[in-house]
Amino acid sequence: MTVGMAAVSGFQGYKTFQTTTGGTAQVAFDTGGATTPLTPEVRRIAVWQNGGREIRLTERLLATGRFDVLSPNATAEALSKTGRQPVAGLMTAQEQSAFYGSICKATKADLVLFAADQGINFNKNMWSFERANNTRVADLSAFSCKTNSITWTERMNVKVEVAGSAPPEGEIARIAGDAWADRLLGNVPAASKA
Repeated sequence: MTVGMAAVSGFQGYKTFQTTTGGTAQVAFDTGGATTPLTPEVRRIAVWQNGGREIRLTERLLATGRFDVLSPNATAEALSKTGRQPVAGLMTAQEQSAFYGSICKATKADLVLFAADQGINFNKNMWSFERANNTRVADLSAFSCKTNSITWTERMNVKVEVAGSAPPEGEIARIAGDAWADRLLGNVPAASKA
């Protein structure tokens, strides 16, 4: 259930969602974001694996009927057929280019979408009237198969305020995946820098 708009310093507020446990999840995007990477020439998208957010993002992009979208599982399967193994951990810019370029070749995609978790900040608010919360930060990036480079990155904060108990991880993943889909599909405008 959407409750309202979130305002977070340095980020453009998107929505506040009521969680099933009675808390809220506020989603905000970095204000420096450029327009969506889903240009008219993008038809085939490969989504690289990371978790439930990416599955929800895949489902939402598929539902538009505008794109041929390979799920994280289908992308990993196509990559494994080339003999290339998934890479774990951090990569240099050259390693990223080679790795995501190999996904482009294996899937014949125009664009590869991939996420990178940037951490979670916990705030118990023991001496405050505010609820305990945690803020999850993640980047979603687009690798252009045409230019063989990362052409777009957007940072998202999901601040989860706990009411009694924390919401299930799957619920937060669905909220984050929906928010990314809305951002990519242009339902969340890019903020202009002041």
